[in-house]
Amino acid sequence: MSLPSVMYGSGANRRVVFELPPAPQNPSSSVLALSMPKAGSVLLDRVLRDLAPHVNLTYVSIMEAFFNEGVADNDIPPETSKTFLPEGYCYGGFRTLPPFDIPIMPSARKMLLVRDPRDMLTSLYFSLVFSHPEPTNSEKDTQERATSRTTAKATAIDEFVLEAGASADAYNAFCDLCRDQDIAIFRYEDIVFEKAQWVADICTHFGWNVGPEIRAEIAARHDIVPSVEDHTQHVRQVSPGDHARKLKPETISILNERFAEPMTYFGYTP
Repeated sequence: MSLPSVMYGSGANRRVVFELPPAPQNPSSSVLALSMPKAGSVLLDRVLRDLAPHVNLTYVSIMEAFFNEGVADNDIPPETSKTFLPEGYCYGGFRTLPPFDIPIMPSARKMLLVRDPRDMLTSLYFSLVFSHPEPTNSEKDTQERATSRTTAKATAIDEFVLEAGASADAYNAFCDLCRDQDIAIFRYEDIVFEKAQWVADICTHFGWNVGPEIRAEIAARHDIVPSVEDHTQHVRQVSPGDHARKLKPETISILNERFAEPMTYFGYTP
């Protein structure tokens, strides 16, 4: 039986932009892993990639595949939904709620990695201004990212975080998902210095039988904690509360009000 694939484009430009890779023999039940942007999403991606082979799952990041093919989020075909199968896959790489239905959402075990929105916006600013841009095959996407970088460089950090209004909508959408679905919530602040325990907790939640030595090795491999802050690195700094060191008190007050509902839901206090 052929595995599902996703076509994109029209006419002579129509092409396959994603094809589901094979699942292992005797596969486990598929799982879903979501994250907010700048909340340790790359860390989550790397940990799950390492864990998946030990539990008879193939790790899949559909959003990464679309990014590499130059498919913008707003242009992702609805047929992407058919690539979610109930067995054999660990679906990750989601930094926002995807713009397509996930048919296994009600039945699959799920997790969400969140972060204090004030720290997330602070991290986003430094990522746009200082870190190296990610490559993309889309000329339009490259231009948009270059424009975003130029705009961020010309904007003071306090002004930048207050203009990122869509972020509040994203957090509220994740709140709605958590209210509607049985989903394990992990907070960046709780796991960033306790990665070994976090890896163990992920395995427990998903029902994965991974030995303690393997879990410890995977956690240690990705336990990156810079001794000093470096704006040019993807992992610039990891200590929670960075917004209090970078933003003006009046800016923080506005963010506290704007993100009041999701901050309360996920256990963050002003």
